[in-house]
Amino acid sequence: MCGGAGMPFILPRGGRDMQARWLIPTEYCEAAELCDISLTEVEFLLGLPFSSAFALWDGEFMQGVCLYQYCDGAIKVQRIDVHPDSRRRGYGRNLLGYLCSFMRQTPLIERVELFVPEEDLGTQIFLRNCRFQARLTAGDRYLFEFRKTSLAGSAVREL
Repeated sequence: MCGGAGMPFILPRGGRDMQARWLIPTEYCEAAELCDISLTEVEFLLGLPFSSAFALWDGEFMQGVCLYQYCDGAIKVQRIDVHPDSRRRGYGRNLLGYLCSFMRQTPLIERVELFVPEEDLGTQIFLRNCRFQARLTAGDRYLFEFRKTSLAGSAVREL
């Protein structure tokens, strides 16, 4: 995935026609369903300054989506979700790998970060396996970060 020796950026099993592309407004409804949030929330998150979103598609089906914002030299992930039927197939790693590759190519961005609730152990383990570093913050949340300096010597491949 995105960092450390031995963590290659992999394509999901069975994903021959995999592509990552920016979301367009007509796809917001599908992204909201996948994230299990309201369309209003998707529109709100994408209405924030310097916000964007992309999705992973396997053929004609959206398998994962990532909503994020550029702020203070970082990509701050607002939401990242994978379709329930497509979990544990590498789509989440690909979403994060795409962000880390983008960070690596962009001089002003030094890190990818996201907050995870303290009780969400599955996500915490997943992010640690992806070489993200965590620290406890106020409000019983962990801040997970992946810094550009963590990429030295990694085996990251482009999508």
